[in-house]
Amino acid sequence: VGVRLYVERMRFFQNSLNLFDSLVVLVDVVSTISRLALGVETTFPVEVFRLGRLMKILRAVRLMMLFPELHLILSCLAYATTAIIWAVLMMIVVLGFWSIGAVVLIHPLNMDLANSGYWEEHRCERCPHAFESVQQSMLTFTQQIIAGDGWGVITVPIIEHYPLSAMFFFGVLVSISMAVMNLILAVIVEKASEAKERPLKEEALKK
Repeated sequence: VGVRLYVERMRFFQNSLNLFDSLVVLVDVVSTISRLALGVETTFPVEVFRLGRLMKILRAVRLMMLFPELHLILSCLAYATTAIIWAVLMMIVVLGFWSIGAVVLIHPLNMDLANSGYWEEHRCERCPHAFESVQQSMLTFTQQIIAGDGWGVITVPIIEHYPLSAMFFFGVLVSISMAVMNLILAVIVEKASEAKERPLKEEALKK
């Protein structure tokens, strides 16, 4: 930073990245001086200043700009951020819809299974509470369908004891795993493709 300031002089302060680097260095210096002056480890305000060291990670973004492939990845990610945010909101709405249905339709069946001693016999502590509320149902569906973990632990035993419940779980699986998640992936890929083609279109317009 000092060398750049000496070379660029007043132009140094016209570059926002230079100001950002100066802020990171300043925070780091203040953090070190505070630690040495106090002589003990404290949580405030020294730790607050030390968080400024994490900002150094962001400086690596500047180096990434030197590599076309990394620059392309960052550009695509930034361009698809809005689509990702809307995708998350859409996923929450769909999960909430099916979770309400699970509380009404599946939870009574699950409680009958719990009262029969099935979950206690198989040593599953969470299973009786898997669909007792909308929040628990959303957590269960997220674990089973999105994370792909535990489908056979809770859902399969319920279907085996109550075969008609398979229609409900099939609807959840198709709407979330096959429809919504694939649609979200397609939109993100499309946005990334648009980000890749945007520089080419801008160059064509300049010509």
